[in-house]
Amino acid sequence: MLKKLLKKMKYQYYLLLGKYFSEGLENIKLKTYMKYALGGIFLFLIQVLIVLFLTQVANVDFMFAYAVALVLYVIMAFVYHNEFTFKKMINVRKEAFRKFLVYMGISSSMSYTIVFILTSVFVWAYLPAVITVAIFMSIINFFFNACWVF
Repeated sequence: MLKKLLKKMKYQYYLLLGKYFSEGLENIKLKTYMKYALGGIFLFLIQVLIVLFLTQVANVDFMFAYAVALVLYVIMAFVYHNEFTFKKMINVRKEAFRKFLVYMGISSSMSYTIVFILTSVFVWAYLPAVITVAIFMSIINFFFNACWVF
């Protein structure tokens, strides 16, 4: 009796797992991560150029320039990852965009806060702080995007 119950529970678990996570787990591949990382590096370079332009040419405060660059990064990242990394541009769903915005809002807030802490509390230079945070958040963002958003 107990064996049958455990078998049914295991079966239900695998059905649930297959229904909600199979599509996302298919995205977790080294090839997909490489596309994600290369796009992330390219977008990061654009983000750095925006920050440098705003701070050096427009004489804007670094943290404001970083916030502006993060907003632009989020928009460009959705388009890139939707079209090239996870190849879902044909069937763009409002739900995926909402999930992406929610997660990237959380992720960007975390990035912004960690950069602020590293530069203000630990007195890191801006560039090493931004690079360190970008690498760390890239790995976390990939898993969330692959499993939940796209």
